[in-house]
Amino acid sequence: MNPAGRRKPYLGRVNKYTWVPIALVLCVFLATLGNLPWTTSILMGVPLAMFSLFIPIAAGYVCRFTPLGKAQMWRVAITHLADPLVLSFLWTLIASAFSRALAFIPQLHGLDKQFAPNLWIVFFTGCLLYVFSVAFHYVAMAQDAARAVEMEVMQTSVLARDAELRALRAQINPHFLFNSLNSISALTSIDGARAREMCLLLADFLRLTLGMGEKSVIPFSDELDLLEGIVVENDRDEEAPSRRRNGVGLKNVRSRLEARYGKEATFRADAEEDKFRVSMSLPAEYGEPK
Repeated sequence: MNPAGRRKPYLGRVNKYTWVPIALVLCVFLATLGNLPWTTSILMGVPLAMFSLFIPIAAGYVCRFTPLGKAQMWRVAITHLADPLVLSFLWTLIASAFSRALAFIPQLHGLDKQFAPNLWIVFFTGCLLYVFSVAFHYVAMAQDAARAVEMEVMQTSVLARDAELRALRAQINPHFLFNSLNSISALTSIDGARAREMCLLLADFLRLTLGMGEKSVIPFSDELDLLEGIVVENDRDEEAPSRRRNGVGLKNVRSRLEARYGKEATFRADAEEDKFRVSMSLPAEYGEPK
């Protein structure tokens, strides 16, 4: 998979605005469950929400090392039971130290004692934050895994199509040469000059196509240049002896068109009164030849 096409990893990362909903929830909890004044709740809740970002970051790395479906379930369960308790306890210690620091301000004297009975709210909010963070990271991991599988399937399909086209191309080259030599052989007994001319045309054609063999797409102008010296419409000789044909060339061309363009291309081969006509239509492609 191309690393340049992938988005940045989400594990261990949080958005710079993640603290905003955390601050909103914590302030509401402190004001309603803790019966603290709204000014005190905001004064404590907003800074603590900023400090809390280490919890979702840690949850991301924990999910990375205990992926669902790969790690043993008992390990996943124990990890996600112990981690929120430890992380929330650390956040509670930060909250307690922060309230004591603010209490040194004369206007906020006694804030630490007022806030101390509500430390359980910080601990509870930390556990909730961990649970939501774990859920987010596991969902994001599942989406990335599904996207990786889809990309792998697409790449496999492209590789299979390219392999099929290469196999068909390798099959048509000797088939074309075989038919050309048969035609030249038939002409030698009828029109020697025309047979020699056809040999020269075949040599020119093979020389021109050598440089195009590795390209999957070539400009239409180059195709026309190749056709200028080749007979593309020829009368059918009713008196010529019939030869055994298995239609390899026609099947090959039809398969190559289908492999590359699907239903967007059409191919018809019709035997008319004195001619055998082949017609194709395919979508135009723009860009540099590959």
